[in-house]
Amino acid sequence: MGFSITLLVLLVALGISWRYLGSYMARVYRGQIRFLRPVEKAIYLVLDMDPEAEQTWKGYSLSLIIFSTVSLLITYALLR
Repeated sequence: MGFSITLLVLLVALGISWRYLGSYMARVYRGQIRFLRPVEKAIYLVLDMDPEAEQTWKGYSLSLIIFSTVSLLITYALLR
């Protein structure tokens, strides 16, 4: 019974918020909203990244391996 209610509440919440969240995300991707732009620039500066540069397949593969390893270690630590 508890799972059914949780699922129903989640579906209702998604049904209410999908339009607003979708339009917000579309404006962010078009560059019309710059709410977190200073934070994003600071992260690029600290990591020494060019936001306009393309990522090579080697860089993507390395990022994927690092992310997967960190996720695995965090999951293992939580389960321990």
